Amino acid sequence: MLVCRCAAKSCGIRLREMLEKNRRLEPVRARRLVFIYYKAKDNTFAEIGQKFGQDYVTIMHGVKVMNSDIENNHPATLKAVKKFNKLIEEYESNI
Repeated sequence: MLVCRCAAKSCGIRLREMLEKNRRLEPVRARRLVFIYYKAKDNTFAEIGQKFGQDYVTIMHGVKVMNSDIENNHPATLKAVKKFNKLIEEYESNI
């Protein structure tokens, strides 16, 4: 749940907004940050999907879109990723 809180905060939304089923850009971007985080931790798309009540294809698409946004230097995505990474690093350094 901490990862979700960090993702929501990095996108400037409440955790509740991120967990709701909607298609607004900020909550979608926050969910995709979490998907990428768990994928980097060697979870399968299916495992990530189970954690969030999503189909594995949704997870695959989200990871693909985020990677594309990062490669294309999308400003809002880069800002969210940078803030998310900083929040995660701060938490991990305090453990």
